[in-house]
Amino acid sequence: MNKENKTHRAAVLRGMQALLVSATVLCTCGCKDWEGLVNNEKPFTIHSIVPSQLMANDTVTIKGIGFDDAIKVLFNQTEATIVSKSADAIKVVLPEMTNGSDALTEKIAVRVYSPTQYREKPYEMQFPNAIFTLENLKYKVDTLAHYPVGPGSYYTEIALSHEEFPLKVHFLTMNVRAEHLLFRPVLADDQLGNTERVIHMGPRKTAQGHGRYFAGVNGDFFNLGGDNRILDGMTLDGNVVALPTETGVGNMIVQKDGAVFIDELSYSKPQITIGGTVTPLDNINNKRANDQIVLYNHFYGATTQTDDTGTEVVVKPTEGAWALNANVAFEVVETHTAKGNTAIPEGCAVLSATGTKQAVLNALHAGDKGTFNIALAAASYNLSAPVHTLGVKPLILKDGKPTSYVWNERHPRTSLGLSADRSTLYMCVVDGRWRNVSAGVTTTQLALLMKRAGAATAFNLDGGGSSTMYAYNTGLDGTGLMNRPNGGTYTRKVANAFFAVADVKDDNRIAAIASAGYVIRVKQGESAALRFYGINAAGLIVDNDLKDVQLAVSPALGTIEGQTFKATGKQRYGTITATRQGVSAQIRVYVE
Repeated sequence: MNKENKTHRAAVLRGMQALLVSATVLCTCGCKDWEGLVNNEKPFTIHSIVPSQLMANDTVTIKGIGFDDAIKVLFNQTEATIVSKSADAIKVVLPEMTNGSDALTEKIAVRVYSPTQYREKPYEMQFPNAIFTLENLKYKVDTLAHYPVGPGSYYTEIALSHEEFPLKVHFLTMNVRAEHLLFRPVLADDQLGNTERVIHMGPRKTAQGHGRYFAGVNGDFFNLGGDNRILDGMTLDGNVVALPTETGVGNMIVQKDGAVFIDELSYSKPQITIGGTVTPLDNINNKRANDQIVLYNHFYGATTQTDDTGTEVVVKPTEGAWALNANVAFEVVETHTAKGNTAIPEGCAVLSATGTKQAVLNALHAGDKGTFNIALAAASYNLSAPVHTLGVKPLILKDGKPTSYVWNERHPRTSLGLSADRSTLYMCVVDGRWRNVSAGVTTTQLALLMKRAGAATAFNLDGGGSSTMYAYNTGLDGTGLMNRPNGGTYTRKVANAFFAVADVKDDNRIAAIASAGYVIRVKQGESAALRFYGINAAGLIVDNDLKDVQLAVSPALGTIEGQTFKATGKQRYGTITATRQGVSAQIRVYVE
């Protein structure tokens, strides 16, 4: 062998030795997939972990080879108690661990150690609670309720546990494209300046025969204690209810085709055109001042409530109805000079002018024609035919990020939001001023809660004592009150609200059942009563205390008597199956 070959062979041998040393070090420090054959070690590896999901203090079996040499087992660096071991299996008790994720399961690393090496395999550990981080605060999440309330719509109640700032959060989540689902703002008693409780709006509007107003939340800020005037604008059925007091405010917008938007709106100056002459209007549905021309419609009341110092003209659309973003042709029906408080007939409007503005109306006679126009422009969308709008303050969440519009005080709060593709609408109320139960949130925290639910855009509505959520035939004593305003049951009268409407006929036939409680948490040896709702084909609750439900549970978990579960078994968690006339539901159970 020549010198060059000898040198090459020596280099190769040194390289192989280095590789073997590296492999030995690697396996000693943490080999995951070697079979333990380095330095004549016997095979040592994990094949499986069964069952695939368990909770703390449950016994799990790790199957593999070489485990008679195992010295310890770690779950995310927390040591488990070894119950027994053999060459091909180790039984351990899962250690108590803190959930680090916003889910009921978390993927963790399981390591089995021999004296010289370890093997690692991922495992999904189950937790009774998820963990949610809100700004710098960590909350334990407990879903208390989750059940259908209408077409494509679900109510969810969540308790966020924290020693200093606990929260109770209520969501209504709605599939905007669900069949028979409509959205509509509601004006208190259908008249500007009035106030009404949200829990009374739904039944009142339903009684008018235009669908079931099955869920909603309070709306805009208003002049509480004064004239109760809405501050940020509102339109209904193409009619302006009130103009906003400031520009660029957030709005919930419902188009003629049912599409729903959230955006910042700007209103053009309303105007009328008569004989080619354009006359700007000074206001709509507001008190007429000197030298002003104001339009009044039926949302203002039965009459214009004016004195006799001006001129008033009753006008009616010549085709169809009043509309936004369109030139609406109208015809003069009546004229009144030096006479006020003119009646506002159904479908009509009244133009009222004083001082220098009277000349425009004084020249009109019955049968004269004109047009009315007001244009609404959105900042991010091309609005073609808006039908309803509900104005509020600027957005708190835009493109998935909290905005600079911030109120840092913790209060009860209400929000409306949409997913990025506008297919899901979210209504949210966070309770507040409720000692030891719900401290309330800032607007930034509200934005983050809406984002966590799935919203990309959201705004903050009137809050405090106004924050109210309603859902038909459920809630407090079946009244529909889902939250607890200021920690109580008294609901403030508000100026308007936003509602989901089921465009369906009454149907009391039960097509599904749902548990009032999403999860049962009960101590060993104690009992918990279950309550069930009967749901019709449209998703509406038609029976809020269903009795003829059969329950079944594993004896390892507990026993059933009527509609009461008792935790008599040794199993710490499982499910109860509820059945009625061929339809069923399952309820999670955690025994503490």
